[in-house]
Amino acid sequence: MAFAPSQSKAFLATALLLVVAAGSSCFGGGGLSKSQAKSQGNFKVLSSNMASGDVWPLNRPILIQFNNPVDPSSIDFGSIILRPVSPEVRGNPVTGTFDILPGTEGKTIAFYPSCPTNATNDNGAFVPGGYTYELILPTVGTFGSSVLRDTAGHQLSVGLTRSFVSPTPPVDPLFIDTVNGPAILEVSATHPVFPSGLNLFSQPDAIVEIRFNQPVDGEASNLNTDNIYLLYEDAVGAGTYTSTNKVPGSLVLVQNCGREGALIQFHIQGLLPPERLIKLVVSTDFADLGGEQSPVVQEVVFQAPDLATFYGDPSFNNADETADEFIEQFATPTGLDPDAPLRAPFASITDGGLEATFAFPGIIVGPDENFFLSQQLFLEVSTDGTQMITDSNGRDFEVVNGVMQVNDFTIEAGATLRAYGSNPLVIYVNGEAAVYGNLSVNGDNASDTQALNSPHIPEYGASGQCGGGDGGTASEIVDAETLRGNDGEGPFGLGAQGGGGGEGAVQTNWALPEYGGDARDEAIRQLLAGGGAGGTFADGLNVAALWDRWPFEATRESYDNSGPDFRSDRHTALDEITFAPFQSGEDGMRGSSWDSSLAEPPFIGGPLGPYSNGTFGMEDLTRDADVDDADDGFDPAWTSGADPTYGYGLAQFGPDPGLSNNSPMSGGMEDDFWGRRYDTATDSVIVGELLTPWAGYGGGASGDCSVVVRLDLDGDSFLDPIGTFFPDTTFPVGTTIDYYKGAPGGGGAGQLLIMAIGPILLGPETQIQANGGAGASGESYWLSTSQVSGSGGGSGGHVVLHSATGLDLTAIDVGTDPINNPPSTLPESVQAIGGRRGWAGSVLIDDLTGAPSGYDGNGDFMVGRGGAGSNGVIQIHVPDPTTDIGWHSDAEAAIEAYVGSPADTALIEEVLDLYAAPKAFMLVPFYSAESIFQSTWVDTGLALLRAPANGTGPWPNYAHGSLPAFSGTETSQAGSLGNVLASGGVVDQGAIIATGSTAQPTFQATEMSLPLASTLVPEEFLLNAALLIGYDLYPDSSDPAGPGRGFEIVAAEYNRLQDRLILTTRVLDGDLRDALSALNPLWAIRAKFFRLDTTDERDRLPDAAQMTIEFQGADESAPGDNTPGTPTAWTADLADLQGKRFFRYRVTFNIDRLDAGVSLLSERPRMDYLKLPFVW
Repeated sequence: MAFAPSQSKAFLATALLLVVAAGSSCFGGGGLSKSQAKSQGNFKVLSSNMASGDVWPLNRPILIQFNNPVDPSSIDFGSIILRPVSPEVRGNPVTGTFDILPGTEGKTIAFYPSCPTNATNDNGAFVPGGYTYELILPTVGTFGSSVLRDTAGHQLSVGLTRSFVSPTPPVDPLFIDTVNGPAILEVSATHPVFPSGLNLFSQPDAIVEIRFNQPVDGEASNLNTDNIYLLYEDAVGAGTYTSTNKVPGSLVLVQNCGREGALIQFHIQGLLPPERLIKLVVSTDFADLGGEQSPVVQEVVFQAPDLATFYGDPSFNNADETADEFIEQFATPTGLDPDAPLRAPFASITDGGLEATFAFPGIIVGPDENFFLSQQLFLEVSTDGTQMITDSNGRDFEVVNGVMQVNDFTIEAGATLRAYGSNPLVIYVNGEAAVYGNLSVNGDNASDTQALNSPHIPEYGASGQCGGGDGGTASEIVDAETLRGNDGEGPFGLGAQGGGGGEGAVQTNWALPEYGGDARDEAIRQLLAGGGAGGTFADGLNVAALWDRWPFEATRESYDNSGPDFRSDRHTALDEITFAPFQSGEDGMRGSSWDSSLAEPPFIGGPLGPYSNGTFGMEDLTRDADVDDADDGFDPAWTSGADPTYGYGLAQFGPDPGLSNNSPMSGGMEDDFWGRRYDTATDSVIVGELLTPWAGYGGGASGDCSVVVRLDLDGDSFLDPIGTFFPDTTFPVGTTIDYYKGAPGGGGAGQLLIMAIGPILLGPETQIQANGGAGASGESYWLSTSQVSGSGGGSGGHVVLHSATGLDLTAIDVGTDPINNPPSTLPESVQAIGGRRGWAGSVLIDDLTGAPSGYDGNGDFMVGRGGAGSNGVIQIHVPDPTTDIGWHSDAEAAIEAYVGSPADTALIEEVLDLYAAPKAFMLVPFYSAESIFQSTWVDTGLALLRAPANGTGPWPNYAHGSLPAFSGTETSQAGSLGNVLASGGVVDQGAIIATGSTAQPTFQATEMSLPLASTLVPEEFLLNAALLIGYDLYPDSSDPAGPGRGFEIVAAEYNRLQDRLILTTRVLDGDLRDALSALNPLWAIRAKFFRLDTTDERDRLPDAAQMTIEFQGADESAPGDNTPGTPTAWTADLADLQGKRFFRYRVTFNIDRLDAGVSLLSERPRMDYLKLPFVW
């Protein structure tokens, strides 16, 4: 029979955990032996507490009862298969533990699912959400599976299969309460487990182990240091605890939902106060997994040892100062602050060390691999596959899937390099990149409808290039009406994620002039369909809507001008800077609603005149009677009031416009980039939303327009419903009279990366372009100016200009005061603007200055027009914007005065707005000569509480005479503060702290055993021999082999009873005995606080490189808060942090200290460890 829940609890209360060996034997597979065949059928499953179809709480044990005792060694996840079935969770393996329940004669197995420990409850055995799982027990003969055995060796002959689902909140409870009552803190000989020491940095002992009798709520709202915490005694012997006396630390849920309940660790941060009582407190707000809370506070007290006891030295005076030392060995990156506001790339932690980085993604190429494109030449390159291109010097260059590796890269003024294809154009430049001409990854412009009067031929969307999405296809369906133009494509083949397509329009024969007498150039007002939307990549003021330099191919020779499409002359009340529709890719505009407010007249002998009463939307066959273009006109002027006079209509009626897609970046625009932006004004860093370089989105296609015959077939003197005649069941030869196709969308611009080590140089004719393709016009009713709809433009792409040296703009003249008096025509040398709006009904607006006959067609409120594509993203990376951007000599003084020193990042971007459209982001480089590591805050804990009577504070003391102070860096010379001291390419040695005759100790290959150590070694190092780790041992104190011949101490142990100090040295440093010298029979120990190696040579710092170490301190922000408050200024002298509980450090590498030029061959120093001593 199945176990009842009460029985399950009873079993759980008495179960004994058996450890299941990871390497359990596996049985089954092929044929059976005679003995196996003989015993087959003797071992079988009797029942389980799970039925197929059960909704299984996340923590409920699964119980399986057998007829014979189970062999524990046969239990594993092969013999008891638990696995997800739903594809959404197949990547989440089921985890947990198996027990054999006592009291069942070994015949019942319990599986305890791992409980989740995160806020979303999805990192446990089962993922909530109604996902399907299965339980399978393979039987003897099952091929490829382990099989359970009983203790007599019989394999399972009758198995079990169950299918179950995880709970779906809030309908299903996620957990069941497996133990009655609240969670009880275990107080026994084994728990809690308290530290035996004081958690010195040099002798860590940080963990308090806490066990409860049942699973607990592991969410942060419950498992936190408000509910479980440690309090320290107010004073030694006081026995009282102030509520703010919280020991700093954090909680970790180690185990939950097992048979033994929950295991939690409190990780103490920093030092404990000697001799004081420490009280573990579990508040009444702490809840078990079922939400039950204890009515009483649970407490346990322990005492931290005094220092004499801790050191094992009864002679130590507890009123004296003592020493400790923080050491970072860079074994993991946990000490790195990933959110630190750094102006340079992060130094890297690899293989147990901190190393300077220069993460240039290209490869080393020969010095003659220089690409050169001379004036007036035009060259195209495909980014698909492997291509060979030949430059003006006849040199061939290989382009592999869009990636080009060169030494120098030059495009002269007047020359053009255009890239096309599906992959980005990425140019890795070892030297300098000089782009004085045109470099393009533009999306293609959409073409006006090509096949007229041909509804069976689609109008294909324009191609996106270099990763950009294609424009949407118009009139795609060839054997029926296309109800809506296709959406534009997303980048890199992501499908219909670009600008939305416009809805098609349906009109009747009574609207056309041959039936009603309208002037031909006015009939278009009855036929306008929904316009396609522009593609959206980045939000922000749409540059394309305001652009006034559209090239010839984006300007129609029979209508419109070179821009801007924003009609400031017509819409004087429109503030283009704040107008919401201009803040990203534009939506298209709805189709016509001409005379839509009029009721349909009776059909008695035919209508008295032409009428349409509004255009029907193809999808819903409704008219938008909410607006009437006969009242407001097309592109109605907005000259007063808060809202435009244009009526947007109701989305569910009439031919709807295409809507632009959402940007892939959310929220504000301050993080719309790839990488990190350092703000000098606030000393903060913003991390960009883009996880990788991106590209543009295609524009949406516009709607078709179908003209159908509409009759009074039932003789009731009214025209029959439009649905009787549309769709045309024999399209296009049935009820269809005319069919006008919409326009395809513009292509999205691509991705362009110029990643240079040397400078990037731009000139007065530079045009680096990642512009979206322009939208187009649908089929025209009469001539070329009565287009039925306009498509959307593609969005701008992504341009990354990255140099490890700088950006040279000195050749671009912007006047003497470009901030207050910018040039009338901005250079805008780098562009990532969207594609132009597509046109509709141009003949209806005839007041555009500079356009043939004044015709427009894509004004701000023009019915049926397409939307402009959004901006792309431009980002510029140089090491130091203050010094590494060169301005024209006439403007240099004004610009430098405006941006300040160090340059304000936002103001630099304002200046770059002269050179880029849209405004470029000024970002931290991914690679440069400098790289930086900044630590997280280090909490010395409660070291400051000790206040030894025989010493003078404040504590901790970072420069006390009883311990060698941190040394090895410049602390007084202005201009070089914090720099590592070195001469001849070798780091300076530290002071000798102990020395003696080589006759006294015993030397082995990596060990020195020193008797009578107390006669030679300072007491602090004998009390805590771990302080010697990292120091250098010299078997020959004179170091005749030159600096760096020491041996790093990696372990130290002092036996007080024997008065013997044993030092172990690093194996890779060599054999100690080889360094002994009869000429100088003296050994020495030298203080050393960091180890710096270059290319595996210890203590070597090349002349071309530099390393700087700085420190910052802080007090506690508020009593009991255990967080750092306002930090001190960065300092090169650790002694400046006197009395500061918290400290952090910053290490800056510079592999081009001499400014000779960085390269992939530049040597990169590496720090193996860092030690920071203090007295407390």
